[in-house]
Amino acid sequence: MLAVCACAKAAEDVPLMFHADTGTFFDPGYHVDIEGGTLVYKIVFDSEEEKRLITLKSVKITPTQEQWKQFRQALDQINVWHWQQRYEIIMPDGGWWSLEVKYPDKQVKSSGANAYPGFNGELQEKQNGEPTKSYRQLIMAIEKLIGGRKFDGAAANDDARLYAVLMWPLPRVVFREASCADAL
Repeated sequence: MLAVCACAKAAEDVPLMFHADTGTFFDPGYHVDIEGGTLVYKIVFDSEEEKRLITLKSVKITPTQEQWKQFRQALDQINVWHWQQRYEIIMPDGGWWSLEVKYPDKQVKSSGANAYPGFNGELQEKQNGEPTKSYRQLIMAIEKLIGGRKFDGAAANDDARLYAVLMWPLPRVVFREASCADAL
């Protein structure tokens, strides 16, 4: 009977639904989705010119039961269950993010553009597009869940940034006939 209870408790730590993404105006973005207990982690570039997301890298990750438990505890500690549906500050460029998590007992669906939730879900004034402590803690919890991989649009590696530069409409005109190696 004890084994059945332990398995039931472990299953409670794995969300029924999990999707998160983040990105910035110029850098590639990050996506993570749950597919049956396995996470699909992607580094993507949003090509407005091609009107689609281009996957730069995709990895499947299977978190341990302990990682799922710690993730749920982190969500509880930063109080995501009180986050508003939308946070937004109008800026010419900046960052965006979204989070959707559903457990049998709690769920949240929240997103933002240049704005981030405070501890109790309030929109903090005078953020100037800077992430709040609660949002940074969410990013750290996701990074821990995905085995230490980056989940922050400003943390793209140089190869991904070069791709973004070549795909961005203005520089692409300059580099239209050049290969990535030629651009270096």
